[in-house]
Amino acid sequence: MNIVAFFDGRPGHEKQTRGLLRALDSLCPLHVEDVYLPECSWLENMTRTGDAFLFADADLLLGTGSGCHAPMLAAKFRHRIPAATIMTPDFLWRWAFDLCFSPMHDGATGTNIFPTIGPPNPLFDQGKHDVQRGLMLVGGLDPKSHIWHDEEIVAAVTEILTREQDITWHISSSPRTPVATEALLARLPERFPPCRFFSYKDTPPGWVEREYHESAWVWVTADSISMVYEALSAGCAVGLIPVEWRRADDKFQRSATHLAEQGLIRRWADWLQGDNPHPPPVPLNEARRCAEEIVRRWCQTN
Repeated sequence: MNIVAFFDGRPGHEKQTRGLLRALDSLCPLHVEDVYLPECSWLENMTRTGDAFLFADADLLLGTGSGCHAPMLAAKFRHRIPAATIMTPDFLWRWAFDLCFSPMHDGATGTNIFPTIGPPNPLFDQGKHDVQRGLMLVGGLDPKSHIWHDEEIVAAVTEILTREQDITWHISSSPRTPVATEALLARLPERFPPCRFFSYKDTPPGWVEREYHESAWVWVTADSISMVYEALSAGCAVGLIPVEWRRADDKFQRSATHLAEQGLIRRWADWLQGDNPHPPPVPLNEARRCAEEIVRRWCQTN
């Protein structure tokens, strides 16, 4: 297949697209042309994409995130090439895509919707997990979805460290983590050696992926749902540190509920009662499932 892949400059979106492309490459011969969209309005990007790139040999347009949608559709209609997107497009655009890989918690329906258990990603189980290694990933502020409580989050992390002192824990923040939370987390190694704290600013590219592969246990704050899916794809046992949701029907909360009901993660209250996290029976591999659907629809094999 010849694929034109659109990138909007957001690392998380690129990770999802690269994960799907990697899975596709394992299924059929693949040639990829990367289109990096400049930081400008969607109208400017749409016009520029329609004029500046040649798509004559392309079989499929692929991209992740709303910043890619208008340019992809401009190319689709100008060059008559099917377009597939990861993440659910806005309702006004949704009909125009040939295929949308949509997380189930979005609740999207339609003939062009392919439901996924979270977004595709490049992670897979390498079988290197150390049962004495653990990872905690702390998110942070998102005023639209939840209320962040520094003390409660740090208290939960402290409770894990207190109960699981035979495990060497690595704790990391994220770009959304408040300064006050980081300061409290950074002091925990003083109380719980050999625990270590890593600010996201000090971790090199690929750090968290290596941690997934080497850690048997992963705890994630509930607002960082994409990291829950990454940890499950890597084959880790995953627990969820709760946050206070602003809405009872928050889509991330619905997603966490689904994962817990399937036995893939452990909720905080269950862990406090002695129900420890367990590795998934089969690691998630949504990138492979999405790639197989693309191959079924568009890959011309001899």
